[in-house]
Amino acid sequence: MPLKLPNSKLRALRFNTDESDLFFGSDFHFGHNKDFIYKDRGFDSIIEHDLKITQGIIDKIQSYQGNGKNKNLIILGDSFLNIGDDIALDIFERIIQAVPEFVNIYYIFGNHESNICRWFESYTDGRVPAILQIPNRNIKIALLGEQAKILIDKRPFYLSHLPLMDTPRFFKGGEERALVGHCHGNNPRLYFSDKSCPSYDIGVEIAMKEVNAPIFHYNEIIERLKKKD
Repeated sequence: MPLKLPNSKLRALRFNTDESDLFFGSDFHFGHNKDFIYKDRGFDSIIEHDLKITQGIIDKIQSYQGNGKNKNLIILGDSFLNIGDDIALDIFERIIQAVPEFVNIYYIFGNHESNICRWFESYTDGRVPAILQIPNRNIKIALLGEQAKILIDKRPFYLSHLPLMDTPRFFKGGEERALVGHCHGNNPRLYFSDKSCPSYDIGVEIAMKEVNAPIFHYNEIIERLKKKD
């Protein structure tokens, strides 16, 4: 299955869970060599952090192998910061090659994106959405920009790295929920105004606490919403 892109920022990506397993993660911070990143997550070094977070992502996706569904990973930003290109690309390739049914990586820009931004400027026409394909690497990533809307079994979700300060104009109220990162588990409420839709942190800290993995499967997202709504 080729990478799918919305026709515009306002046109939603559509997924059917009868065909696709969807995995969501944010704030991996590979290569971000600061104590408040790797030590707060229980690791002794950024090298150990990167290896175990990567393997945790792979293990999670592999646990859903064999059900005939393609695998899609949706990342809500802040994956790489000033890490060497080869190391960053090796991480992507390890994830993609580890699962035969793996299809697509979709990416929302965060605020710590030195590598992603450099690749974006070098290998695309500078507009989003875009397909990022790195020369001489078996990697394709769908760059969705800073915000995107998706429909999963016709249920709408809004994707953003930063929590919403206001509801986007293509949200009309009702079933919409926003999936966000950035907060590192430190903002349990995430509501900013009467106009904002409910937002849920799906970053590494929350995922490790709630599902013992760096990423959530879509079914786990739905269970979280049922408990918190």
